[in-house]
Amino acid sequence: MKKFKSLTFVILFFFLGINLVNSSEKIVFFDLDYVVSKSKAGNNISEKLKKQNEKNIKLLNNEQTKLKKELEEIKKLQNVIEKKELEKKIKIHNENVRKLNQKKKELTSQLSELKKKEIIELINKINPILENYMNSNSIDFILSKQGVYLSKKTNDITKEILELVDKNIK
Repeated sequence: MKKFKSLTFVILFFFLGINLVNSSEKIVFFDLDYVVSKSKAGNNISEKLKKQNEKNIKLLNNEQTKLKKELEEIKKLQNVIEKKELEKKIKIHNENVRKLNQKKKELTSQLSELKKKEIIELINKINPILENYMNSNSIDFILSKQGVYLSKKTNDITKEILELVDKNIK
């Protein structure tokens, strides 16, 4: 009976002692996508990309209009010119359509590369701000918000980081 009491006491002490243990690491999280999209620097990037995209669309629409006119001209001449001449004009038109499609792919690729480059540059500017914030607030871990299933709102530092980014990155 004495062994049973001492065993119960040890088990009870063990389980109660577990609840009293706290982690000494300070862990927070933030949403990088939110900071990139809502910061002044992120908005500048968005505006730059939007302007470039509009410029590309205007250029492509002009080229497409020229091709439509070219096709209409070919249709008008269809019954007037010789078959070989018609085939030659159709071949030239098809080559121009192919070039337009190639140009469209190139412009899309260039825009994607520009976006990627600009976002990487912004993230590289955000990282030192995060490191300084981490050191000045004695934080051990900063996690991405996408990797956090559930946490207290007090552990979310997104707004503070956004303010620091707006203040330090122009």
